[in-house]
Amino acid sequence: MSALRTTGSTEALGDEAPVDRGSERAQAIAESAMSIIEQRSKSCARQESYPFTVTAGRLVPTGSARRSTYAYLLLLTATGINVNPPGEVGAGLFEDVSAVAARSYFGGDATGAQTYAFGFPRRVKPASFMRAVDDLCRQMGEGGGAKVRPTNRSQKDAKLDLVVWIPMPDGRAGKVLAFGQCATGNNWQTKLSELQSEAWCRKWFIDQPPVTPLRLFFLPHSVPLASWDCHAQDAGIIFDRCRIASHASRLRPDLRRRVVAWSTHALAERFAA
Repeated sequence: MSALRTTGSTEALGDEAPVDRGSERAQAIAESAMSIIEQRSKSCARQESYPFTVTAGRLVPTGSARRSTYAYLLLLTATGINVNPPGEVGAGLFEDVSAVAARSYFGGDATGAQTYAFGFPRRVKPASFMRAVDDLCRQMGEGGGAKVRPTNRSQKDAKLDLVVWIPMPDGRAGKVLAFGQCATGNNWQTKLSELQSEAWCRKWFIDQPPVTPLRLFFLPHSVPLASWDCHAQDAGIIFDRCRIASHASRLRPDLRRRVVAWSTHALAERFAA
């Protein structure tokens, strides 16, 4: 797991030139790193969500680190979405993990929260855009179906990757809805305001939901505290690495196997000695 330690340190401190041990600059960088580590540990909330401890000034992985959601997200930040084991779709895996985090945040089994994987290519849902919109509206009980537009045939997902909602017993419109976008690349800051839920509904639904969907933004990176407020104003509710790891630390067995397989493959491909 030395690769994870190195990746975490590099990401936290930036591409700094080597510095002399014991120098004031080195000391400042070390203190900054420790501050970031402490902040991320606290942000993950549950101890199991942050699979590292600080021992003798080093960030040391716990025994379960390789299987953790946090390690998967850290590796995804370092390697990108295209380092996949055979048969796996990197974007789809991240969307599935993000859906677990979203459902947890909206109450999970306690509220009966539901999720819908809308991102393209859709692996289970209807492949065509209009049929997927129709299916989404039917399952949500809102939207009235897909609006017919000349551009429907060329649409993939119109920047919408997942949807989460809390059902009402009466099945009527007017409930908590949220639209989510996933961004894994280093250019995630350019995507913060791409998904506008109210405009999306006006453009693609026959009927506008009476309650505007919340906006969610998922990324495997760690968002700096200094820019958090500005980014949240652009993106809505941000789920960065720590938030996803906190809400998706307990994955169902099939999804955990996929996450572990992806992390193992990424380590072998990019960090093998």
